[in-house]
Amino acid sequence: LSFIIAFLTIGNFALFGQWFSVDGEGANIFMCMFAVFIAITSLFTYKKFNINTFLNVAYIAFILAIYSLVIHFAQEIEMSLLIVSIIITIINLIPNFNKKEIETLKELCVIASFVIFVIFMYVQINYEVTSILIITALIQIVNFAILAVINKNEYINVLAPICIIVLLLIIMGNLDIIGITTILWLSLIIYAMSIVLYFIVKKPMLKKLYLILASISTIL
Repeated sequence: LSFIIAFLTIGNFALFGQWFSVDGEGANIFMCMFAVFIAITSLFTYKKFNINTFLNVAYIAFILAIYSLVIHFAQEIEMSLLIVSIIITIINLIPNFNKKEIETLKELCVIASFVIFVIFMYVQINYEVTSILIITALIQIVNFAILAVINKNEYINVLAPICIIVLLLIIMGNLDIIGITTILWLSLIIYAMSIVLYFIVKKPMLKKLYLILASISTIL
């Protein structure tokens, strides 16, 4: 605790210069260093006392450190979203290898996936849509497709396809695919996704849900 207070004191009072402070140009680097320090300390505490809470804190701090570093070097928020989306997708592709540490990290990345999705929605509504945002949407589609297939949580199995449909609509809208073409593409996408997920999921409730979605898409 004393080290944390000391670190915050350094940043708050700019003891190492104005650049390396909480309100200087290197604020993101400062936050990255602080998050890395928290991550290492929490990981060491977890290894010593085997308390799972410290493992979660370590991974959250690690994710924040990466995000702070990305923001510093990628000044535009669109590029930051793209880089973070790629990192999260890669982590979600990593096998668990029956290791609790990797499984915990991937669980945090699932949460981060939906957080990034919300931020993406805000950015594409309030900023000019660029090619970087379109690429980010495609990366997120891949990520949510991975989650829909490999994640065993039934809520994730429902939310992930919904996010994919929303992202596809955003892409089609920004590529000027309008009119009957939009309805046709949307119905085909929903139908294909529902049929695939129908055979993948095991819970009867989810099977019924995807069967209903497939039926609705044929009506469209």
